[in-house]
Amino acid sequence: MLYLVLVAYIISLMQVNLTGGGEQFLLQQAQNGSTEIMWVLAVMLLHFGFSVFSVSSGLPGGNFIPTLVTGGLLGQLVGLIAVRYGLIRHENVTYVMLISMSAFLVAIERTPLTAIVLITEITGHFEVFYPSVVVGGLTYYFTELLQMRHFNVTLYEDMINAPTSGKKSATPFPWKS
Repeated sequence: MLYLVLVAYIISLMQVNLTGGGEQFLLQQAQNGSTEIMWVLAVMLLHFGFSVFSVSSGLPGGNFIPTLVTGGLLGQLVGLIAVRYGLIRHENVTYVMLISMSAFLVAIERTPLTAIVLITEITGHFEVFYPSVVVGGLTYYFTELLQMRHFNVTLYEDMINAPTSGKKSATPFPWKS
């Protein structure tokens, strides 16, 4: 286990924005990011891995910004592949990133309207509203069709079913008893 901590520490020294929320890193990628598909894939998987380890550690922390960043990196990856095959121009990769951010948020949180309005409002790009509606709706449909569990429901069930330190509480929130 110690070697994982050491590897994470070394990576965090080399890529500071990768181990935090990652919003500054995502902004840099949107403005003048890398066009190397394998590098973006590696960064996305590394960021996703750090996010999974952070959430599964049981320590308090958010999953909202890392979800958006992972969705944005996934969108950049899809956009770069589309550019390579001549489906879109390189200037449109940013729009694909924004649409992917809303789709990834819909897949994780199951809140399609919130994700679509949030991305549209935060960025001020109303051009992504209708594509986000279509992609968000399809994402919601397929996650329900595949019966994927909601992330927050999973976290809640893990919290209430977690073993306590010897004393059983009647409520899932012992501070409210």
